[in-house]
Amino acid sequence: MEKVTVVVPVKDRERLLPGALDSVAAQSYRPIELIVVDNGSTDNTPAIARSWADKHAADDFTVKVLTEPTPGAAAARNRGLAAATAPYILFLDSDDTMRPQLIMKAMKAFEGSPDAQLVHWRGAYHLTDGSSGSFHFTRTGRLHCQMLHSLLSTIFYMSRTDYTRSVGGWNATLRGWDDWELGIRLLLPSPVTVGLDETLVDVYAQEESITGTSFFSRHGVWERALDAAEHSILASSRPDKEYYRLLTDYRRIILAACYRREGHPDYAHELLHKTLAKPAVTPWQHLKLRLAYRYTALGGRAAYLLFPRP
Repeated sequence: MEKVTVVVPVKDRERLLPGALDSVAAQSYRPIELIVVDNGSTDNTPAIARSWADKHAADDFTVKVLTEPTPGAAAARNRGLAAATAPYILFLDSDDTMRPQLIMKAMKAFEGSPDAQLVHWRGAYHLTDGSSGSFHFTRTGRLHCQMLHSLLSTIFYMSRTDYTRSVGGWNATLRGWDDWELGIRLLLPSPVTVGLDETLVDVYAQEESITGTSFFSRHGVWERALDAAEHSILASSRPDKEYYRLLTDYRRIILAACYRREGHPDYAHELLHKTLAKPAVTPWQHLKLRLAYRYTALGGRAAYLLFPRP
């Protein structure tokens, strides 16, 4: 049984952290290396993490509690990635949970596909109003799904540790959509990937979200992630990279529409016109992007259907 590393970045989550860590301890698989990385908490989170580690550590379940002073979950995850000693790794947010069979089933998938670099699965979301649902999942067109729906969100996959390191790990300059951006870099080389069509994780929305309560509350953050993703796509050797570059423009347009719906038309128009004015945008693409903007700004959903897989 090969060891698996689980990295949990955390900041000011003293109430939620034990639940996330308990879900790791409840895994049917062993051995596990759990790395908790505190990212500048001002509450009792570090003490709670250390106390939990003292109670749960065992020969086949090691627990490290580290600190990362550089702000941002991406920096904290990179600290865990650097400290990982297992050949396989996955990342868990401190307010989410893993179902007990997750690691066992992921490792069986790796055993069944020795060349695989990634294994991913379905996730369920739970909103503060009590409603729940499932995230997008596919076994085909993974990069397309990542661009539009974040197929490889933080908790939705396990990778070979060396593979995640080989693509550069997390982009610590990003403070939002960093998991979306990393997922693109993981999928750009077209690695052997296995999809498990089963819900194995639960994502919980919080009243006080680290990512903010609206898109505009962190305007500029999302744009930097889009720019970074576009740079990686254009630097790749993929023959279809122009299509995926177009999908970064689609996300810019949708972001602009969200700004408009949130009552910030000036920022919306600036982003809209900057995107549509790019030389790479053809007249046909210009028309579809503008249509997606207007439809979404009026409250429409699923504008991504205008951009099917090539």
